Amino acid sequence: MAFQGANDPFSNFHFLPFVYEEERYSCVEQAFVMKKVRTFELHGVAAELMRFIHKDDPTPNSPRWPDGHPRELKWFGREAEERATPAAKRKWSENAQRSSIAFFVEQKFRQNQHLAALLLATNDTWIAEACKDRKWAVGYYKTTHSCTTTHQKMALLGEIGWAASS
Repeated sequence: MAFQGANDPFSNFHFLPFVYEEERYSCVEQAFVMKKVRTFELHGVAAELMRFIHKDDPTPNSPRWPDGHPRELKWFGREAEERATPAAKRKWSENAQRSSIAFFVEQKFRQNQHLAALLLATNDTWIAEACKDRKWAVGYYKTTHSCTTTHQKMALLGEIGWAASS
């Protein structure tokens, strides 16, 4: 099963607030980028990141985040990485990234029971994000018919979502 875009409830961009360490996050992407900038010890950047207001949040957008689309968070995280020291970057290993995203995806499902029920209804179906990202997704869009089960199993987000349902 493929999902795509911020409007899909399985997306890390989807507006589905959850709380972690007494902070409210509007989506998994915000929590993931926050973990990244805190690993880099960029505290001013972290404070700015908490001002993000998701495009689907009924609260008016803040000036820093013009359209409130979570893709801005991804770009913000990349900018933060450029400012990080080499030692801080080493802490943000592949393993740290994967365990962080898995944790936040799990929190999203645990704290939003209607979404947990939707995930459980997929049974043992592989779930894959359909986008060009070859690390977290399958590297193809939903309309691409060459996406195979092999590609789906390589998609980390689908694998993490599937594991969260177990």
